[in-house]
Amino acid sequence: MSTVVAQIWEGTVVHYEQGAGDMTCLLRDRTGKLDDISATIELIEVPYQDRELVTPGAVFYLTMYRESRRGTVGNVQKISFRRIPGWNKAQVDEIHNVARQIWSSFEQPTEFDPLDQD
Repeated sequence: MSTVVAQIWEGTVVHYEQGAGDMTCLLRDRTGKLDDISATIELIEVPYQDRELVTPGAVFYLTMYRESRRGTVGNVQKISFRRIPGWNKAQVDEIHNVARQIWSSFEQPTEFDPLDQD
């Protein structure tokens, strides 16, 4: 058996209603070759252990494989939700600024910055 990755998408849940059988998503091509697309994905495609993560704004990966087994070629897809939040630089900088403000509200015996990365 051989498996080759055919496509990787990073998806964001745009719309989902509790009890609905599907979710509306924005898919971004991780290879940079294709435009973003909007898609509706049935929840049956989401692994059972990830279904509680299906909420607007949730990020997931949709990986499509080409699998050949005993002369037969088939397409397989896997959806996995990201469990760790993705932070961009602006968000990290804002968190550092808030932490510095909180730190500066305490009396300091010396000039010490716990977030100094130097």
